[in-house]
Amino acid sequence: MKTRRQKICLRRKVLPLILAAAFVSGPCLYPPAAYGAEAEGPGPAEEEKEPEYDEATLARLEDNVLEYDEIPDLIHKYNSSIQQNWDDFNKDMTDTAKIQTELLSQARLMKELKESAEDEGDAEDAAYYAQQEQSYKSMAKRYTDTMEDYDKPKATKSLRQQERQLVKGAETLMFSYNSMRLQRENQEKLRDVYQAKYDLAQAEVQAGTKTALDAQSAKNQLLSAESALISLDSSLAKVKSSLCVMTGWSAGADPEIGSIPEADAAVMNSWDVSADTAKAIGNNQTLIGQRTESYSKSTAGSTNHLRVVEQGEQQLTIKMQSLYQTAVDKKNAYDAAMAGYQSAAIAKNVADQKYRLNMLSRSDYLEAELTYLQKKAARDSANIAFYEALKAYEWAVDGFTDIE
Repeated sequence: MKTRRQKICLRRKVLPLILAAAFVSGPCLYPPAAYGAEAEGPGPAEEEKEPEYDEATLARLEDNVLEYDEIPDLIHKYNSSIQQNWDDFNKDMTDTAKIQTELLSQARLMKELKESAEDEGDAEDAAYYAQQEQSYKSMAKRYTDTMEDYDKPKATKSLRQQERQLVKGAETLMFSYNSMRLQRENQEKLRDVYQAKYDLAQAEVQAGTKTALDAQSAKNQLLSAESALISLDSSLAKVKSSLCVMTGWSAGADPEIGSIPEADAAVMNSWDVSADTAKAIGNNQTLIGQRTESYSKSTAGSTNHLRVVEQGEQQLTIKMQSLYQTAVDKKNAYDAAMAGYQSAAIAKNVADQKYRLNMLSRSDYLEAELTYLQKKAARDSANIAFYEALKAYEWAVDGFTDIE
């Protein structure tokens, strides 16, 4: 067993190294750039704060279908950047806890050595260890305070904001994908119509009732429709790839992309543009930056700072009015598209009956079917646009919108 003198010698050698490690590492209070509005989201420790996913939820997230309402969970759990950010944060917290524990342990040891020196009447060593005990306690308190800060919302604010920004971006990609998919469905049916017309034109050329020029015209329409399909397929693939990467799918994955939910106009009943604008001003990241940035305390500096802040708030106020009006316009457009779709559905039923009774040629039937599908696509597109407008307003209230 080491004597107190041996311990003193050992501690004098080791102490500077421990102090250096503690001061160099320093407590990481929270990730940098933690600013802006408070938002609901995951907390610092996985076992304490992160949402628990039961087996049914995990099975749904990990099936081969990417649904709109799964986007927040997919990004939180599977997005590589988000996961790395949370891993780094949790590591910082774990490292801080380890240093705190070590410092408290060293403080206790210094106290023991101090008391031992006092018992032996060694005032010099007792004073030395008393000083070191207080130093360790002081450093430990910094890390204790930091551990408490990890449990506060501001500790993960920037992480949650990054996560929500990705959710917003992924939602936009899904809106785009669904809109283009509707265009493709229409284009595919149009291609079928032109194929039928071209086949008929060829038959009529053989029968001598149409010229080769007529057949070539029909072929040109068919080729144009096929070219448009190829272009749409390319665009769809690019958007899908971006969406899959953002939501954490592995390279080469080919999940089915779900549709956009039906827009609920009733949510607008709870909107209060004036109150919502005030919330948006308080939450907007750009405005928060403008309000908190440093500026000259001179009269001119203060005036300029106030002008910048007021200008930003005015721009956002105008933006909120615009977003609200856009939602109203999209609702009206959706209502009109729904009426057109309902009329087209009636006409489609009539065409179905005539075709079954051989009262309608295949070419004419395909034309009628195309008209119906176009009206249906118009209704679905209007729903996507309306839903997107509702989300844009809500995101703006939460602080996620540009004010340029």
